[in-house]
Amino acid sequence: MTFLICAALLVAEPTAEELAFKLVSNTKVGTACTIHKKGPFGSVMPYAVDKKGRPLVFVSDLAVHTKNIKKNPKASIFITEPTKEVKFDNPRVTLIGKMNLVPKKELEAAKKIYFKKFPEAKIYEQFHDFNLYRLEITAIYYVGGFGPKPIQWLDIKKYQEAVK
Repeated sequence: MTFLICAALLVAEPTAEELAFKLVSNTKVGTACTIHKKGPFGSVMPYAVDKKGRPLVFVSDLAVHTKNIKKNPKASIFITEPTKEVKFDNPRVTLIGKMNLVPKKELEAAKKIYFKKFPEAKIYEQFHDFNLYRLEITAIYYVGGFGPKPIQWLDIKKYQEAVK
């Protein structure tokens, strides 16, 4: 008689940082929040993610959010899964930091990433008022949903390691 032994593969649960990065990288649009003289100002905008998991946004100098960033670069981007109906336990993440122009030495690589995700935006490159900004992340807050799902501040280094 022959016995066949099957071993169950143990698969580690993804960390909150890995789940947050997956959400950020698989979503195309977030709500960027900047500081306006009248109070917090939210703008829905498309974004791409660079090799360190930092959001890239291509915005016009004419936009209120860009004017806000130029006065005070503190900003956040709130990201959740797009759905047709309200789901209170959807995963969501807020990336907090400073929104800065992408440095010239990194600009071509960043544009390549952004325009790969949004080729239709390349037409705006010919307008001189459009620039590529990057959120330099200083804090991350993740809500995996309700119940046993993680709700916590994340380790930025672990989040960036999830990119690889």
